Formats: sequence, C-alpha cells, structure tokens
Amino acid sequence: LHVVSRITRCAATSVNPTTAVRDVDIPAVLRRAFEHGDMGVYAEVIGGGEVAVSDSLTQEIPPGQE
Repeated sequence: LHVVSRITRCAATSVNPTTAVRDVDIPAVLRRAFEHGDMGVYAEVIGGGEVAVSDSLTQEIPPGQE
C-alpha cells in the first residue's frame, strides 16, 4: 500500500444527536489522548497479494519526512 493522505476525525462526532448541540469536542479529546488527530489513512494498492489478521505492518518514512 502507498499512503496518500491522513484522515482526521469528523467534527460532527461532537454533536449530541438528541439536542443537536456540540457538547463535547471529540477530535480534541482524541488528540489529547493519542497525541494526534489521525483516524486512518487513504491508501493506494501498489501490489497484489493477500493480507491476514496476523500479518505485520511496517512504515517506511521517506528521507526528510521524519
């Protein structure tokens, strides 16, 4: 996989569905708890194959993007 971009948490998660009022800032809570606001990534498949539950994943960071 080639990671194209990050996915941030939608601000709509802060809205109480009963009152339609923003009563908790979920993205801020998650940023404080996990020290980032990423909830996932968009990625492109660059090679075929199979992925299993027990497979490991490594991240290669291009030089200059550490």
